[in-house]
Amino acid sequence: MTEVVFQARASRLILDFERSFQLDTQGRPDEERLQRYIKDILAVLNQDDSSGKPLLALEKFYQSASFIVGLGNVTLSDQTKQAWRLYDRFHYAYVKPRLTVHGNTRLG
Repeated sequence: MTEVVFQARASRLILDFERSFQLDTQGRPDEERLQRYIKDILAVLNQDDSSGKPLLALEKFYQSASFIVGLGNVTLSDQTKQAWRLYDRFHYAYVKPRLTVHGNTRLG
């Protein structure tokens, strides 16, 4: 998958999640925070950048958003849960494998 197709697919899945999520919002602080994370990641994905910044931004988005979706004070409809699961599968299939450790790093 080319970088352009990769970013377009990630953007489409996040937009689908956002559209569905907007129907569920009730003005809670966690919902506003999640909406801000969505807005930020879409801004990064819409930039023309092949430096790896979108990949790191997707990981940061996923970590933050999954915490709110799992433990935050948000109520998701079945449609929104399904949209999140679609992005979740994409993230584990295409984003996680592309993440690499750079520099002089010692694990263990």
